[in-house]
Amino acid sequence: MTAGLFAKHGVWTGRCRAPDEINRKGFFENKLFKRLTRGRYRITDKGPFKEDWAVIERILEENPPEPWLIKGWVMYWPIFDPLTPKYVCVRRNESSVLASCDATGLNNSGTCSELFRKFSDEMDYLVETRSAVNVYTDEVIKGDYSSLERAFEHCNVRFNEEIATDFVEKSLWHY
Repeated sequence: MTAGLFAKHGVWTGRCRAPDEINRKGFFENKLFKRLTRGRYRITDKGPFKEDWAVIERILEENPPEPWLIKGWVMYWPIFDPLTPKYVCVRRNESSVLASCDATGLNNSGTCSELFRKFSDEMDYLVETRSAVNVYTDEVIKGDYSSLERAFEHCNVRFNEEIATDFVEKSLWHY
């Protein structure tokens, strides 16, 4: 949802997976980035991952206009750190994340719980060391855009509440 809101405000996301019956709004995950990192990194790898100029160069070959974003696991942050990006950390409460994992069959042997903690720690690190800004999706879905507005300001993108209200759809938020 957060990447979609940035995209709806004109931020480049590249070629992304199209909306479908699972997510009518779209996924806003750059296909090239997903292809380049699939197989190179696994969710169970010990992260964060290191700087990876091969990935960065391929993304930059797409010639993204300013501003642009890449949506990905927080563990990917070091890949892009040499570009001194603006980090936005998307936060959800643990019970919602675990319910989502259970519904999709991803929560085997407590993997999601472990990853949630690992990802939370990494986001805390980015807030402390890279001035990352948090977006609280549970608040956004309820119409409280304050954390989203802070993230837009952090990224020098002008926030339009009308666009956000039109894009945020409670019925798509199951957990």
